[in-house]
Formats: sequence, structure tokens, C-alpha cells
Amino acid sequence: MKTGLISCWAREPPQLTALAQRHHYGSFNSHNRKTCGLGIKTSSGKLGAETVSALIKLMEHHHIDFVRLTPTQDFLLLGLKKNSLPEVIEGLHALDLQTAPGPLRLHSTACTGLTYCKFALSETKEFTEQLLKRLEQRFPEWEKPLTIAVSGCSHGCSHPFVADIGLVGCKIKDPSGESVSGYDIYLRGRLNGTDSRFAERNGIRLPSYAVAGYLENLLEQLS
Repeated sequence: MKTGLISCWAREPPQLTALAQRHHYGSFNSHNRKTCGLGIKTSSGKLGAETVSALIKLMEHHHIDFVRLTPTQDFLLLGLKKNSLPEVIEGLHALDLQTAPGPLRLHSTACTGLTYCKFALSETKEFTEQLLKRLEQRFPEWEKPLTIAVSGCSHGCSHPFVADIGLVGCKIKDPSGESVSGYDIYLRGRLNGTDSRFAERNGIRLPSYAVAGYLENLLEQLS
């Protein structure tokens, strides 16, 4: 039996927004051109209490009243005075908040993970941050757009199934036979309008501590 939704899709494919159009990092003019906005990349979608407190003080000092969250786990500051922009950016960088993330970090996302989600099998936030730092150190001149999505379970809340590299949490036995957190590897997914495709599971399942080395070898082949 066909539903209205399925028959609608048969007539016209759903419109999917490409990842390249889903980020808003750096400065941009507001609609009235008198003020500007600033897009900020968080550390794998996580802000600690001290960082939030310092961010609020920074906003109060520069009379910034508006914050908007984004679907990519980042946020926008709106209504900045243009002459205060350099000082605000400097203050954000001091909090390890980036306004011009590199290509390895640009489209990276991580779900809530084991720390806060009852479905997760693997920790994600700190894992992703350490993974990105290691890859950035290993490939400081990397320029190709790359999407890395880390999800603590097969629910895929970070969209690993439409990412270039998707890491999906699982349980795996280490060499001693002990059950530890790990990841299934998915590759070659893409979210690019009508040219989108689901990632393919490559059959490799690794403990968390072995993922970074595997990805280093993979990116070495792609570089």
C-alpha cells in the first residue's frame, strides 16, 4: 500500500541540503549591515561549565545579546559591533573556540555518547576531540573536504551513514577477551543534494584506541 509520503517522493525527490551549505563559520554581515554575526565551531559539540561562564562574560563585555544554535552542534553570535570583532575572536580563541576550523574539523560531529545517553556503547565527545587533534597534527596541510561523524550506537544521531567516514559505536573483545568499547567503520557516504549516498560498512570493527591509527593509514592513502 502506498502512502501519501511515498507517492509524493515518487513524483519529486526530497530536497537535501549539501553539507557545504550547512556551516556558518567566521564573520558575516547582518541584514541591516550595521552589525555582524560570528559563527563558532565547538569542541565536538561540547562546552564545559567554565567555558560557558567565560563566554557569557565575553558577550556581556561586548554587549552581545543574541545566540543561535545550529544543527551542526555549533553556535552563532549575532549583533556584534564591527569594531569589536577582532577582540571577540581573540577572546573566543582563548577559550579554544574556533571561528575558522580546518577541513578535518569543519564537518565533524559527535553524538551525545556513552556519558549521557543510555543507548550508546562508546564514548564520543572526548574521543572525537582527541581523534581530530591527532589527525590535524599528522596532516597539518590537509585541504580536501572530509566529513567525520562519530555515533555512540547504531541510531546514528551524528549522521555517520551519510559521512565520508562514519564511526558507529559497538562492543568488541580485546586480545585478552575482555569486552571494550569500539567502533564499526563506514566509508564513502555523502550528503550532497540529489548526489547523496549512504555509507558502506567495510567490515572492520576496532577498539576505540585503535581507530586513530587506522584512520591515519586511510588518510595517508587519500592524501
